[in-house]
Amino acid sequence: MSCKTILPTNIDKIINILDEVGCRDIEALQERLNNLCNMHNPLKVDEKFLGLLADEYGAYFFKEFESKKREVISYAQQHYKKLGTISAVKDVFKALNIEVRVKEWFETGKDPYIFDLDLSLVDRQITPDLIKTLKKMIGLVKNARSKLDELILSYTAKKQFGIGVGVVCEISATAKMGVIR
Repeated sequence: MSCKTILPTNIDKIINILDEVGCRDIEALQERLNNLCNMHNPLKVDEKFLGLLADEYGAYFFKEFESKKREVISYAQQHYKKLGTISAVKDVFKALNIEVRVKEWFETGKDPYIFDLDLSLVDRQITPDLIKTLKKMIGLVKNARSKLDELILSYTAKKQFGIGVGVVCEISATAKMGVIR
C-alpha cells in the first residue's frame, strides 16, 4: 500500500501530512499483524521470534543444531503429545537427519526399562558437545522410567549404484503325437 493522502490537497498541508503518517502507521500495524499470524508456525515466523518459540517448546537445548532450529521447534510443537514413546525418540532424530535404532530391554536381555540407542550420523562430526546434546535430547523425549544404557554413535555413508544382471537360457519343447478322437 502506498501512503498518499486521500484528502484534497487544498485543505491544509498539515492535515495531509497527518493523513500520510496515519497511513504509514496502518502499514506498520498490518506488518505486525502478519507477524502475529505466523507467530505459532516455526517454519514461517520471523527469525527474531524463533528464540521465543524455542523457549516455549523446550527446543533451546539444541544449540548444536542451530541450522535446523526451525525443524526442531516444529518437531517439539507437533510431537508434544507423543513424548515418552519410542516414536518420539525416533521422530526427534529423524527431524535432525540422524538415523536411529532403538534396542529395548526385552531385545537385549537387560533389566526392564533399560534401552540402547544406535545412532548413525550423516552430516556432522561426533564431538563431546554433540554427545551431551544428544543425551539431553534423549532425556527430554524418552519415557520417565526408562534409562539409556548405551549410546552407540557411527557415521553413515550412503552411495547409490546400479547393478545390471543378464540371463541366458535355452528352452526346448517336445510334443507327443497322439490320436484325436
